[in-house]
Amino acid sequence: MPDAIGQGAAGDPALTRRLADIVRQEHRAVGITEGLSPQADLATEPRWTRINGTFGSDPQNVGRQVQAYVEGMQNGSDGLGSRSVATVTKHWVGYGAQENGYDSHYYYGRYATFPGGAFATHIVPYLGAFDADTAGIMPTYSILKDLVYQGTTVPQVGAGFNSYLLKELLRGRYGFDG
Repeated sequence: MPDAIGQGAAGDPALTRRLADIVRQEHRAVGITEGLSPQADLATEPRWTRINGTFGSDPQNVGRQVQAYVEGMQNGSDGLGSRSVATVTKHWVGYGAQENGYDSHYYYGRYATFPGGAFATHIVPYLGAFDADTAGIMPTYSILKDLVYQGTTVPQVGAGFNSYLLKELLRGRYGFDG
């Protein structure tokens, strides 16, 4: 089965949904009911080592692939059911824009950067996850370096502690209640 980057290159959401459904069935067969996937990050920094986990760099295509994957894993687009594997879509938001391609699991890679005001494009893939009613969202590990988004200066803390990213955007503007 191809990695997400291969599925994104195929550009066929129906295929991605079928592959995710196979993964769902395999998970359920061994008792796994939650998956830390899909990775909805945009691959915008070519040196970043986690590109293979993404569906690519085109926000619209990635959004369609993310939606298809969530629907395959959760056995439909109506949220969780008795045959679902709960998806935890990650990494809200901007992990694919890692400064110098470093991984923000580590201190030296703590920053994501968005030259040219490209932050909004990193939100687009999550719209597909929301449309498919993803069960969970995992925040990115990054600090969104010197980001001002729609007139708001984003606090310079890791995203898991960032009330603007989690409360204002994710829960407020995008209505995620998972």
